[in-house]
Amino acid sequence: MTTRTTPIVSTEYNRMLTSATCYPVPIAAPQPTPTPTPVQAPASETAVEAVYERLRQISLSKTTAKEPEKKIEDEQPLQAPVQRQPAPARIQQQPAPALPPRAQPAAVNQPAPDPATAIASFWTLVSGFGWRNRSDGDADPAVVGFAIDELSDAQKRDVATAYPILFKRLKKALDDRHFFDTRPAVIVEEFVSHFIAMGEDMYKSAISTDDFTEFIADAAEYQDFHTAIKNSLRDVAAAATS
Repeated sequence: MTTRTTPIVSTEYNRMLTSATCYPVPIAAPQPTPTPTPVQAPASETAVEAVYERLRQISLSKTTAKEPEKKIEDEQPLQAPVQRQPAPARIQQQPAPALPPRAQPAAVNQPAPDPATAIASFWTLVSGFGWRNRSDGDADPAVVGFAIDELSDAQKRDVATAYPILFKRLKKALDDRHFFDTRPAVIVEEFVSHFIAMGEDMYKSAISTDDFTEFIADAAEYQDFHTAIKNSLRDVAAAATS
């Protein structure tokens, strides 16, 4: 069986409870909440705020204003894209037609000079060749070429006619005397042409006797006039030895 225990209360506390007199507490009536008086801003601050507000309204009006539409004619028309043209096909070059052979100018038939006249003209011209015996100095073939270049066409024809005739005559005379049989070292063209270039008198001496020709051959006094005249008049030298 459970025993209930009564709490022990202080005697002083009980006495206070029994001796206390309860008085009603007066409740005050609710007072109305006072409305706060707005603080008036100074006049200067009010004016500044008004200016700021006006500027804000102007700014909003500019940003919200509708931009005028552009006229169609003001716009630049769009250019159509340029289409690249295909490269033209390469034209194959046709070979040039062969040219016909150039017609050679017709040779002017010049009358052949008289041999006697040509030989007489040759003897007057040969002194200008400056030929000499080897002991007197080496002859210059360039002098011969220069002298022939200065001749007229008629004089060149005389030289071309006379030289082969004179060459063959002297060579025949020497062959008839068997001159070269005993002198194999002598070059025929150089030896014969030397007497022609030395002039008419020495040429005639070589035709008639061996005394002078033997001296020129043994002393090796002769020089090569044949090559000098061949370089200037090729046909002349070729005709002389043919």
